[in-house]
Amino acid sequence: MKKPPSTSPYLVINKKGALPGWQIFLACGSQSIMEATSISCGVASLIGAYYLFNFNYPPEAKGAYLFLQEYLLNDYAKNRPSKYAAALVQYQTAAMKCDELTL
Repeated sequence: MKKPPSTSPYLVINKKGALPGWQIFLACGSQSIMEATSISCGVASLIGAYYLFNFNYPPEAKGAYLFLQEYLLNDYAKNRPSKYAAALVQYQTAAMKCDELTL
């Protein structure tokens, strides 16, 4: 795996060898943070990581990230929680466990 140019979070998506399906990991720097169960859950976790840890979005994709953030985290027009809220709670729980292990 190539080392990314920054410490911003990113997704690593690998084919599971001869098995059907994919492995999706949320990573930061050269550290894997968590494994996602699907690509949509991985994208929700990625947006959640940027939001939760207050990272700046990459300038070349800022508009796309802001759109996804609004869509995934909350439907502001109807003031109702997102259908991905459970995935974000799962990510937040995994992130807190990660913090506990590093302390």
